[in-house]
Amino acid sequence: MARSKNGDAVDNLYRALSDPKFHLTEQEQARLDRLKLIFARWQENPLITDTQMRDYIMTQFGVGRAFAYDDIAVVKACFGYMPKADKEYQRMKANRL
Repeated sequence: MARSKNGDAVDNLYRALSDPKFHLTEQEQARLDRLKLIFARWQENPLITDTQMRDYIMTQFGVGRAFAYDDIAVVKACFGYMPKADKEYQRMKANRL
């Protein structure tokens, strides 16, 4: 089975995050920096929807809709999904009661 281009990108981003000696291409490094900014935005406002995040990415970084959704998918895969993490945290606190 052939790997998708996005799958290879995610693998490279994972390796770059976990191995400081792994070098990304200039384009991959720029994307990783953008993904970190997107994740930081999600941390500031964890209740932002995918659609709102898509609009933010398109406006802030000048990319198209498909690329914005691709970035959202990669952020969720690499860093986790903030609203789900918050729900899981609240569930854990409730279960402790």
